[in-house]
Amino acid sequence: MQSIKLSIPTPCHENWDNMTPTEQGRFCSVCAKQVVDFTKMSDYEVINYFNKVQGEKVCGRTLSNQLERELEAPKPIVQSKLWYWKYAAAGIMFFTKINDIEAQNVTPLTPVQLNTLNKDTLKGRLGLVAVENKKIITGKILDTDGNVVPFVSVKIMGTKYGTSANANGIYSIKVNSNTDILEFSAVGYKVNHLVLKENVKFDIILENSYSRLQGEVVIVTGGVSVNYNDNEYVAKTQQKHIAMLKIEDKLTKKNITKASITILKDNTEKTINVDKRGIYKLKEIKNEESVVIKISAYGYENKELVIKGENFNNRKEVLK
Repeated sequence: MQSIKLSIPTPCHENWDNMTPTEQGRFCSVCAKQVVDFTKMSDYEVINYFNKVQGEKVCGRTLSNQLERELEAPKPIVQSKLWYWKYAAAGIMFFTKINDIEAQNVTPLTPVQLNTLNKDTLKGRLGLVAVENKKIITGKILDTDGNVVPFVSVKIMGTKYGTSANANGIYSIKVNSNTDILEFSAVGYKVNHLVLKENVKFDIILENSYSRLQGEVVIVTGGVSVNYNDNEYVAKTQQKHIAMLKIEDKLTKKNITKASITILKDNTEKTINVDKRGIYKLKEIKNEESVVIKISAYGYENKELVIKGENFNNRKEVLK
C-alpha cells in the first residue's frame, strides 16, 4: 500500500455549506465538480481512494491535520525472529536426514528480502475547499464605572465588516477564531481593541477620552422684556420675557457647544441643544411663571436653576 501527502497550493474559497450534498461529499455548481469529503476518512481510506483515481484531478475537503504529512496505511505485522528460526531449524533437520540417505551435495538457498515499506508518493494537484473556522463572539460593553455604554461601533480590524452594540451595551459578531482583532469605538471614549482567544464571551471596558469633570458649567444670562401691546402703560402681567442662556466652561471660558437644556414649564418637559456658540434663547416667560432649567454636557456635572418672570425687573435676580 502506498503512502501519500496532501497539500493545497491554491485553496478553493467556495462555501461548503452552499454546495449540494452527494454520496461522497458535495457538488460545487461554480466548478461543476464533485468535492470529496475526506474529513471523515481514515488514512487508509484516503490512500485507497487515490489509488482508484490515479491521474484524475480531485477536489476535496480536508481537516488541517490531514495536510502536509504522509498518510500511511497500517503496516503489516512482521513475524518474530523466533518464528523464523523455529521453522528454519526444522528445515535443517529435515534436509540433514535426507542427505544422510541420498546425497552429500546441497545447494544453499539465497534469501530474498521483501520491501514492505513502499514510500512511493502519488503526485499531482489537489483542489480542496477550505473548512471555515468561525465562531460567534458575544459580550457586554461598560465604562470604567461599570455603566453600560450603548450603541458602540464594533469592527473587525483591517476589514469593513462590523456591527453595533444595542441599547444595553450587548454586541454579537461572527469572526475567524483566534485570528481577528476587534476594534471598539464610541464618541467620548478611547478606542479599545480585543485580541480573540478560546472563550466565546468577551466583555470590554471603554475609558473616557478625557477626564470625567473637565470643569464647571457656567451660565451667562441676559434678559429682555417684551410688551405685546402698543400701549406704553401696559400692565406688567401682560409682559413676556426672553432669557438669553450661554453655556461656558468656568475655567477656560470657552463655549460648550454640545450642551443640552431640559426645560420644565407648565407641567411639560422638553430637551433642546444649544447652538454652535453655546447659546439658547428661552422665550415667552410670563411674569407669574417659574421655569426650571437643567443643563447637561458630557464631561461636566449637571446643573439646575430656576428662572422667574417676576425677577426680570431686577436683572441680578433673574437666576436663582
